[in-house]
Amino acid sequence: MIGSTPVDASDLINASNGDTGNQLRYDATAQKWIYNLATANFTGMGTYTIRIQSGDDTDYTLPASCVAQFVRKP
Repeated sequence: MIGSTPVDASDLINASNGDTGNQLRYDATAQKWIYNLATANFTGMGTYTIRIQSGDDTDYTLPASCVAQFVRKP
């Protein structure tokens, strides 16, 4: 989830609901962009950093805060 950190388990999305491709979607109700990253293909243990980068800076300028991390544990 981009834009906020989940505060409890009800904010988390089932792992099988990961988005495909590299397109974010806008949630008008929450007023934020969302991408559900499927992490099953990240098999190495450790911390991964995900940065969101605009495909066209002339249309969309993103703040440096468009970064998220997740940890794969044994």
